[in-house]
Amino acid sequence: MEFNSGVVPTLEQRIDFVEKAELTLRGKPARFRSLSSAGAARASEKEGQDAILINNTLLSCMEGLSRAEKKEIKNSVRFAELLSDEFKNESTDLAGWLQLYSRALNHVGWYTDRNPGERVYREFSTDASQKIITTVKELGGDLMSGHCQAAFSALKGNSSNLSYYARASQHGSLFQIMPSGRDEKGKLTLVLNHARLSAQRRIDGFLFFKWETEAAVLRHNYISFYLDREAYAQTREKVEALIESSDMEEIELRL
Repeated sequence: MEFNSGVVPTLEQRIDFVEKAELTLRGKPARFRSLSSAGAARASEKEGQDAILINNTLLSCMEGLSRAEKKEIKNSVRFAELLSDEFKNESTDLAGWLQLYSRALNHVGWYTDRNPGERVYREFSTDASQKIITTVKELGGDLMSGHCQAAFSALKGNSSNLSYYARASQHGSLFQIMPSGRDEKGKLTLVLNHARLSAQRRIDGFLFFKWETEAAVLRHNYISFYLDREAYAQTREKVEALIESSDMEEIELRL
């Protein structure tokens, strides 16, 4: 079913959507394990920049976001991923999976003024991470692209987390990069980068490897969203209860 992600649905529509998801997802076994980087402060306890791995998603928050704002962003992403994975096969129905992911975000208060984009890279003058940063800069500006680079550096600098992310993403076959922050007008913004790397080699550092021409193809879908915090507040209780019941956990990265 088509939907308009440019506007936030009515409260009745959002409550109905979340309640139907709750009936399906409540009681599902956890699919994520938790590994905190040694010595890293919990992201919810600080207002600096931070990043976490949620399965095959690298989600990061720029400096200056409050603990409440970070929680809203992270729970929105958790909810969207749980719902999309339940109803769509990411490997065989990518378009359907991405549409449901965006629809889930939209029904907890996220909206966009952009059309989704897609790029395909068959020749690499740089590594895959820099291709994504180029798009992040276009959608979120210099500060967000710099923050995204910091998140990549944190991932690259920890071999155990890099190995976890490689396994979770099938060595880059399906992965997401999602930096978040505040735009120049103060709006909370989230940039969704969904990517698929088809490569001749399976390596943990697939994001940072200098691929030779014809050795890899990167397919990259992207769009950015803004959060209506008042709309999120109206579904917060139900969304957070559902997230908590799923026992969904993550890996924290040191930035």
